[in-house]
Amino acid sequence: SQSWSSIFKLNYLKQLHVDYLRYAPFTSHDVPELQAKN
Repeated sequence: SQSWSSIFKLNYLKQLHVDYLRYAPFTSHDVPELQAKN
């Protein structure tokens, strides 16, 4: 259960990072909170 949780978190963070990179050019200046999270 612990390892599954870790894998889930890793995949979630990876997807989050992919989405962030995809939208970064449009949001990095408009949404400062996104920069703070990363």
